[in-house]
Amino acid sequence: MHVRLLIVFIAFLSIISGTRLAAADTCLTDSAQADFQNGLTATIDLTTSPGDIMLLKPDVIDQQNPTVGTSGVGVTTTTWAGQTFTPAMTGQLTKVDINLFCSGCTGTTPNLTLSLRATSGGLPTGADLATATVSGFASGASAFYTATFASPYTVTAGTQYAIVIRPTTNPAPGTYALTRSGTAAAGSNVYAGGTRVAGATSGTVWSVPLTGGVSTDAGFNIYINSGYVASGSLTSATKDSNPASGYSTTWTSLSWTGATPPNTTLRFQVAASNSNSGPFSFVGPDGTAATFFTTTGASLGQFNGNRYLQYKALLSSSDSTVTPVASDVTTCFTTLPPPAVTAVSPTAGPTTGGTVVTISGSGFTGATAVNFGALGASSFTVDSDTQVTATSPAGTAGAVDITVVTVGGTSTTSGADQFSYAAAPTVTAVSPGSGAVAGGGTVTVTGTNFVTGATTVSIGGAACTAPSVTSATSLTCTVPPGSAGTASVVATSAGGSSPANALYAYVALPTVTAVSPAGGPTAGGTTVTITGTGFGGASAVRFGASNAASFTVNSATTITASSPAANAGTVDITVVTIGGTSAVSASDRFAYAVRQTGEIPAAAGGGTIVARIASGSPGCSIDLANTTSFVPPSFNGTVPPLGGLKVKVIGCPAGEAVTLAVTFSNLNGVGAMKYGKTPTSNGASVWYTPDGMSIQGNTITYSVTDNGLGDDTFTGPDGVINDPIVPVAAPTKVAGIPALSGWGLVILSALLGLMFIAANRRTAP
Repeated sequence: MHVRLLIVFIAFLSIISGTRLAAADTCLTDSAQADFQNGLTATIDLTTSPGDIMLLKPDVIDQQNPTVGTSGVGVTTTTWAGQTFTPAMTGQLTKVDINLFCSGCTGTTPNLTLSLRATSGGLPTGADLATATVSGFASGASAFYTATFASPYTVTAGTQYAIVIRPTTNPAPGTYALTRSGTAAAGSNVYAGGTRVAGATSGTVWSVPLTGGVSTDAGFNIYINSGYVASGSLTSATKDSNPASGYSTTWTSLSWTGATPPNTTLRFQVAASNSNSGPFSFVGPDGTAATFFTTTGASLGQFNGNRYLQYKALLSSSDSTVTPVASDVTTCFTTLPPPAVTAVSPTAGPTTGGTVVTISGSGFTGATAVNFGALGASSFTVDSDTQVTATSPAGTAGAVDITVVTVGGTSTTSGADQFSYAAAPTVTAVSPGSGAVAGGGTVTVTGTNFVTGATTVSIGGAACTAPSVTSATSLTCTVPPGSAGTASVVATSAGGSSPANALYAYVALPTVTAVSPAGGPTAGGTTVTITGTGFGGASAVRFGASNAASFTVNSATTITASSPAANAGTVDITVVTIGGTSAVSASDRFAYAVRQTGEIPAAAGGGTIVARIASGSPGCSIDLANTTSFVPPSFNGTVPPLGGLKVKVIGCPAGEAVTLAVTFSNLNGVGAMKYGKTPTSNGASVWYTPDGMSIQGNTITYSVTDNGLGDDTFTGPDGVINDPIVPVAAPTKVAGIPALSGWGLVILSALLGLMFIAANRRTAP
């Protein structure tokens, strides 16, 4: 009652203040005995345990004889009276009604004792099984008097028992009497399950007295309690949510506390109406009378929009010794204002429908519909009181209002609830139509229905970055990375996505796996075969930072290129296609080498000297800084007329054999020797014949091996041939074996020994 007064008071304040109430959460709880007594019960006990709902455990009249006449028999402390009976049910004998009167009683009227005894042969026997008291009385009119057993005795169905009545003391004056049935044959023995009995000598001698030759019966009611009834129910008083003006009711939950011993059940059903007088149709969670709420905290959402609500508690037990118990039954509700839509996102979608729209606002709890203009949403979900998610139905191009419908009404339309249906874009062309897998290039996409600021493009499923719509039919964007092959180009706007029928070709990055030869002179002009992948449409071939002098694409895997001039050193050969520039690796290296010197002034005799590498690995290069002419000592007493040349070769593979060609200004009439260190000269420079020497015109050609004869560093194979040859001009007569001085013979002997050991065909002077 206090809760209802509070709601009414708050509503009154809202009306007089002109303000709108926020939603109010309220719970109504029945917990006291009076709360439940306001409802309607059927075989329910609300008094044994006040505040609890239990099944009734009734005392039932099992046996009785309500038919008595106008006569009775006296009952004294020595002359007892009784009645035998046979119960039809097993249970506790809780009380007995017996018909008595007191004849001539005007003074003291003591209490009477009523007891239960077993029987034998149709007569009471043994001691009392249970006793109860009938309060003394003085009335001479027959009436039923009740004796309630403080300790009920359990009787067994079909077994005969006897009730015995006697006063504790005799009235003074007067006599207590047990009323009996009539004496006529038709009205005497009216109870078939037993008969009236008399007990002389204070109940020690029992007999069945006859009246008119027949037995009679006392007037009695036997009450037996066989346990709890099998089922019962309580229907609550009507609950009134009493919403403020303009508000609606959202019923939230039904909760309760209680106990359900084994073999018992406690279930609920609920009914609601917008009229205090109903009708109230009780249903379960599926909205039918065939189901029941069995779990506390159950949702009552199906009753939203109804002001009034009742619950029905249904109790049952298949064991008469136990009962379920319900207590503290609570119904909760929220009163809501009409819904309002304040924003929708996104604000546009395709005419085909299917756009998931988030609707923001208030009062959405219990929404029953979401409409896009005149069309209902394909589906919707109430996420919270302030948000609904709805899927747009198919519509026609243009703007519509999104409205939300609840039991509180339909939201008012405004600019904040508008949603625009748009046509899907198309893509008709992409330019350029191909590019590198790394992406990064700019493409122009042509089509229809492009929307400025609201149209995006994907290529192969990846977003094309920095889209810029220049018109409804054209936009540009930056290509994302992709995989080699063709990819679909799709434009997407609020109207949907274009068909995936426009294509863009991703071109793989070219690779260089081998070059042959792997080196050449700094002057360029070397024809190089380049092997790899992705060479189709190559636009450039580069040797380091320089373009090839020329190139020909033979196939997607081979290119023939002419090396440009460059400085000595190693460069990477790269191939450029629309797919990008090949990555550098050890497989694409090309070594530029100094294969020939310029003219070096001779140290003697005038003229110039030119040295070149006639053969050797591509990386072998003449070290110009350390290649010089020099004046050697006299040979056989003769000064070499043209001096000598020290040559240094670098960049060779370890152990490399190199053929050198040295051209002097005039070798007419002279031969050639070498002057330098040998493996056996112990660090001294000696004269010896070059390996594989030949002379043609003014050019001396010979061979030298890294760390072999002619390489005077002897540091092990290291790819550097240091001072490999000292060719000297000498008279041709020295080409034979002349008469030698003692010094010459020593040298000759040493050289011949070396030749024999090394089997290298070297000839000593």
